[in-house]
Amino acid sequence: MAEFFDISDWQEKIHYQTGGTRNKSVVENLSTTDLYFFKKSIPKYQHEFWSEIIASEVGNALGFNVLKYDIANKNGEVGCISKLMINPEFQQLTEGINYLQGYDSTYLPEKKESYEKYTFHFIEEALKEYNLEKTIPDLIRTIIFDSIIGNGDRHQENWGYIQSVKENDVQVIKRMTKLLDNKILRSTIKTIIFIRYIRMFLMTKFKLNELDEILNFYKGEYSPIYDSGSCLGREMEDEKVDLMLRDDFMLKAYVNKGTSEIRWDGPKLRHFELIDNIRVEHHYIVKSTINNVIMNFDEQKIRKIVLDIDKNLPENLNEHKLPDNRKELIIKMITLRIERLKELLQ
Repeated sequence: MAEFFDISDWQEKIHYQTGGTRNKSVVENLSTTDLYFFKKSIPKYQHEFWSEIIASEVGNALGFNVLKYDIANKNGEVGCISKLMINPEFQQLTEGINYLQGYDSTYLPEKKESYEKYTFHFIEEALKEYNLEKTIPDLIRTIIFDSIIGNGDRHQENWGYIQSVKENDVQVIKRMTKLLDNKILRSTIKTIIFIRYIRMFLMTKFKLNELDEILNFYKGEYSPIYDSGSCLGREMEDEKVDLMLRDDFMLKAYVNKGTSEIRWDGPKLRHFELIDNIRVEHHYIVKSTINNVIMNFDEQKIRKIVLDIDKNLPENLNEHKLPDNRKELIIKMITLRIERLKELLQ
């Protein structure tokens, strides 16, 4: 069950930069020194933070590795909160865009001409380039999770890798700063490319084991799934929620037409079309992931998660509760989407 935190007296860490479209900040729990992301919904999608929390709870219940999100109040502003996945002193999160641009420097996601490049195969080839092919099943699991919650915003900054910084690596990096222009060093991937081109030169400067360690540092491990709030009908106005609850045909059409941000060969595909295509090339991981979802799925358990999601919200903040009609619609959506996944195995 989602916990509630009052973070009104927590310290905001203004020197931390945060991405994304929502109002997001890093705050420190002064009693534990732990760091957290606090995110509020944008006015256009006032229930989006609830979608993030529900996606977290449901995802973990179904067996996915999803970052835990809880409820937080900051001086009357309510949103979702998640503990930082990394220890900034010893780790870093490298987002997918770094690998994609390292693999193909012409990939510029802000340019329309690059939109169609963002395909499953493009990501797959980039990960292979950085010896991360063993994590492709993690990417596929993320895509399947997105199909269950209807997340259409798994862009290149909404997945990544956690990398550990060993003391030896830090010392090597410090020595390398004398060789590299600081502007180049700001990009992890550009640093990797630079190392590749002058590998033999570096081996005359450093011991081989030091070089190997710094290369391994850049591999990292696939992070928990995060930033999944663009889901579960969070964009719907109240009137449409009521209409869909009364019209099963409209609800099924809405569920079926949802598209994935990750493409196949150019245009966007519907979630289940994309998974069906991936299944041809990665049959085992798709089948085993869906079977695991089916095994863990209990409609009553999902119902309880959704209905109780705001149970720990204090009475003085009741105006921020998730409306009952939205809860019912979310339960229906999740159930229908899992039924669609089952059909892929038939």
